[in-house]
Amino acid sequence: MTPMTPSSAYKPSPMHNITGLTQDERTLVEAAKEAWKSLKRTFDQWITLGRGIACLRERANQVGGRNTFQRLMEENGLGELILPKSKAVVSKLEKIMKPENLDRVQQWHNGLPPVSQVAWASPSSIMARCPVFATPKPNDKPKAKPSLLEENKTLREQVEQFKARAQEQDEELASAKTLKTVEPKSPASNPLRGMTFGQIVDLILELPKSTVKAIAHDLSREAEPKRGKPKAEAKTKAKPKAKTKKAA
Repeated sequence: MTPMTPSSAYKPSPMHNITGLTQDERTLVEAAKEAWKSLKRTFDQWITLGRGIACLRERANQVGGRNTFQRLMEENGLGELILPKSKAVVSKLEKIMKPENLDRVQQWHNGLPPVSQVAWASPSSIMARCPVFATPKPNDKPKAKPSLLEENKTLREQVEQFKARAQEQDEELASAKTLKTVEPKSPASNPLRGMTFGQIVDLILELPKSTVKAIAHDLSREAEPKRGKPKAEAKTKAKPKAKTKKAA
């Protein structure tokens, strides 16, 4: 790429000084003008030029006006930088000179090999290669936050616990159906044998309501003949008393 050089054909438009600069500001602008005159600018010269431009931009913002910055650039020997072919360079240089970027850019450039420091001195090279201005690629996947990973792990553990609990309930339901349909032939075959009263209560509470109702119904039916037998005996004993009365 052909380096930008001051054009001898450029002629600044005649105008009066619209605002005076302080001594410090004039020092920055004069150094920037000398840096711009250099045919092959180093990184330090670009930074010097950037400081002068940033100084004039700040003064223009203070004064106000649509074309104040352009007039200040012309008055201080930097008018060529406001031409259309140079506006892109000025824009990139102003981005580099921002307080949040300058220190990081200088740190990056100082860490380059000597050859790269010379080759990558211009604002265009810096914007293209410096990580400070790198934009993420569209195909780059954002890294998951640690909190999300922990949350996913917790959810997976809960799902496994639910599966294990569902399997236990299925086994308990199958056992309940076995107790309902299969009558134990001997005390040794009774699945409740050896269980405490509290364990039996816990087992019943965990069973579905429909199963508990069915078991209670079967138990009530088994208990009915035992309650009916004393009634029959009572009726049998009552008959002789009635006959005795008739005989009397």
